[in-house]
Amino acid sequence: MKYYVHVFTENSGDPSLCAAIRLLGYVGIQTVRRSRIYSIDGTLTRTAVERLCDELLADPISDRFTVNSRNVPPKGVAINVWYKQGVLDVVAQAVMKAAGYIGVKECRNVRSGTRFEIIPNPGAKALTRITRLSLMNELIQYYEVV
Repeated sequence: MKYYVHVFTENSGDPSLCAAIRLLGYVGIQTVRRSRIYSIDGTLTRTAVERLCDELLADPISDRFTVNSRNVPPKGVAINVWYKQGVLDVVAQAVMKAAGYIGVKECRNVRSGTRFEIIPNPGAKALTRITRLSLMNELIQYYEVV
Protein backbone atom coordinates (compact mmCIF):
# COMPACT_ATOMS: atom_id res chain seq x y z
CA MET A 1 0.00 0.00 0.00
CA LYS A 2 1.15 3.55 -0.69
CA TYR A 3 1.04 6.12 2.10
CA TYR A 4 1.28 9.90 1.82
CA VAL A 5 2.94 11.51 4.85
CA HIS A 6 2.90 15.26 5.51
CA VAL A 7 5.27 16.57 8.22
CA PHE A 8 4.80 20.19 9.25
CA THR A 9 5.17 22.72 12.04
CA GLU A 10 2.25 24.86 13.14
CA ASN A 11 4.01 28.11 12.21
CA SER A 12 5.81 27.04 9.04
CA GLY A 13 5.39 30.33 7.20
CA ASP A 14 8.27 31.33 4.94
CA PRO A 15 8.42 35.16 4.79
CA SER A 16 11.39 35.23 2.38
CA LEU A 17 9.62 32.95 -0.11
CA CYS A 18 6.46 35.02 0.25
CA ALA A 19 8.51 38.16 -0.50
CA ALA A 20 10.07 36.50 -3.57
CA ILE A 21 6.62 35.66 -4.91
CA ARG A 22 5.46 39.23 -4.31
CA LEU A 23 8.47 40.43 -6.33
CA LEU A 24 7.09 38.42 -9.26
CA GLY A 25 4.11 40.77 -9.15
CA TYR A 26 1.71 38.75 -7.01
CA VAL A 27 1.36 41.30 -4.21
CA GLY A 28 -1.87 39.75 -2.89
CA ILE A 29 -0.07 36.67 -1.55
CA GLN A 30 -0.39 36.74 2.25
CA THR A 31 1.21 33.48 3.37
CA VAL A 32 3.48 30.79 1.97
CA ARG A 33 4.13 27.70 4.08
CA ARG A 34 6.77 25.06 3.36
CA SER A 35 6.75 21.53 4.78
CA ARG A 36 8.08 18.03 4.09
CA ILE A 37 6.19 15.24 2.37
CA TYR A 38 6.94 11.56 1.82
CA SER A 39 5.46 8.84 -0.32
CA ILE A 40 6.03 5.47 1.36
CA ASP A 41 5.20 2.26 -0.49
CA GLY A 42 5.32 -1.30 0.75
CA THR A 43 3.45 -3.88 2.76
CA LEU A 44 3.34 -1.61 5.79
CA THR A 45 0.46 -1.15 8.14
CA ARG A 46 -0.71 2.30 9.11
CA THR A 47 0.73 1.63 12.57
CA ALA A 48 4.18 1.00 11.05
CA VAL A 49 3.97 4.24 9.06
CA GLU A 50 2.98 6.18 12.17
CA ARG A 51 5.94 4.61 13.98
CA LEU A 52 8.24 5.82 11.19
CA CYS A 53 6.80 9.30 11.63
CA ASP A 54 7.11 9.26 15.41
CA GLU A 55 10.65 7.88 15.51
CA LEU A 56 12.21 9.13 12.30
CA LEU A 57 10.38 11.69 10.17
CA ALA A 58 8.86 14.14 12.67
CA ASP A 59 10.50 15.97 15.54
CA PRO A 60 8.43 15.11 18.64
CA ILE A 61 8.55 18.68 19.97
CA SER A 62 8.11 20.95 16.97
CA ASP A 63 6.54 18.79 14.22
CA ARG A 64 3.14 17.30 13.57
CA PHE A 65 2.26 14.82 10.85
CA THR A 66 -0.68 13.41 8.94
CA VAL A 67 -0.94 10.13 7.06
CA ASN A 68 -3.02 9.92 3.86
CA SER A 69 -4.56 13.35 4.39
CA ARG A 70 -4.28 15.92 1.61
CA ASN A 71 -6.06 18.83 3.25
CA VAL A 72 -5.82 22.16 1.48
CA PRO A 73 -5.84 25.43 3.45
CA PRO A 74 -9.08 27.43 3.27
CA LYS A 75 -8.95 29.95 0.40
CA GLY A 76 -5.50 28.61 -0.48
CA VAL A 77 -3.82 26.01 -2.63
CA ALA A 78 -1.22 23.31 -1.98
CA ILE A 79 1.55 22.27 -4.37
CA ASN A 80 3.62 19.12 -3.92
CA VAL A 81 7.08 19.15 -5.50
CA TRP A 82 8.75 15.77 -6.07
CA TYR A 83 11.97 14.57 -7.69
CA LYS A 84 11.57 13.12 -11.16
CA GLN A 85 12.04 9.40 -11.72
CA GLY A 86 15.76 8.61 -11.97
CA VAL A 87 16.93 11.63 -9.95
CA LEU A 88 18.88 10.72 -6.82
CA ASP A 89 16.76 11.30 -3.71
CA VAL A 90 19.22 11.09 -0.82
CA VAL A 91 16.57 11.85 1.81
CA ALA A 92 14.48 8.92 0.59
CA GLN A 93 17.53 6.65 0.65
CA ALA A 94 18.30 7.70 4.22
CA VAL A 95 14.69 7.04 5.28
CA MET A 96 14.80 3.55 3.71
CA LYS A 97 18.04 2.72 5.53
CA ALA A 98 16.91 4.14 8.87
CA ALA A 99 13.55 2.35 8.62
CA GLY A 100 15.43 -0.94 8.51
CA TYR A 101 17.49 0.07 11.55
CA ILE A 102 14.36 0.63 13.64
CA GLY A 103 12.82 -2.64 12.49
CA VAL A 104 10.41 -1.41 9.83
CA LYS A 105 11.52 -3.63 6.97
CA GLU A 106 8.35 -3.56 4.85
CA CYS A 107 9.30 -0.36 2.93
CA ARG A 108 9.74 -1.03 -0.79
CA ASN A 109 10.03 2.54 -1.96
CA VAL A 110 10.25 5.98 -0.37
CA ARG A 111 10.13 9.36 -2.11
CA SER A 112 10.64 12.71 -0.45
CA GLY A 113 9.37 16.10 -1.49
CA THR A 114 8.30 19.54 -0.41
CA ARG A 115 4.80 20.86 0.01
CA PHE A 116 4.03 24.55 -0.44
CA GLU A 117 0.78 26.14 0.67
CA ILE A 118 -0.04 29.52 -0.83
CA ILE A 119 -2.77 31.73 0.62
CA PRO A 120 -4.82 33.01 -1.12
CA ASN A 121 -5.00 30.89 -4.26
CA PRO A 122 -3.61 33.11 -7.05
CA GLY A 123 -5.35 31.19 -9.85
CA ALA A 124 -4.12 28.46 -12.20
CA LYS A 125 -2.01 30.59 -14.56
CA ALA A 126 -0.29 32.52 -11.77
CA LEU A 127 0.24 29.33 -9.77
CA THR A 128 2.04 27.70 -12.69
CA ARG A 129 4.31 30.73 -13.08
CA ILE A 130 5.04 30.98 -9.34
CA THR A 131 5.81 27.26 -9.07
CA ARG A 132 8.12 27.15 -12.07
CA LEU A 133 10.02 30.32 -11.16
CA SER A 134 10.22 30.08 -7.36
CA LEU A 135 9.34 26.66 -5.98
CA MET A 136 11.10 24.05 -8.11
CA ASN A 137 13.86 23.15 -10.57
CA GLU A 138 12.13 21.79 -13.69
CA LEU A 139 15.21 19.79 -14.72
CA ILE A 140 15.00 17.48 -11.71
CA GLN A 141 11.56 18.06 -10.20
CA TYR A 142 7.89 18.03 -11.11
CA TYR A 143 4.87 19.36 -9.26
CA GLU A 144 1.27 18.50 -8.62
CA VAL A 145 -1.50 20.75 -7.39
CA VAL A 146 -3.31 19.15 -4.48
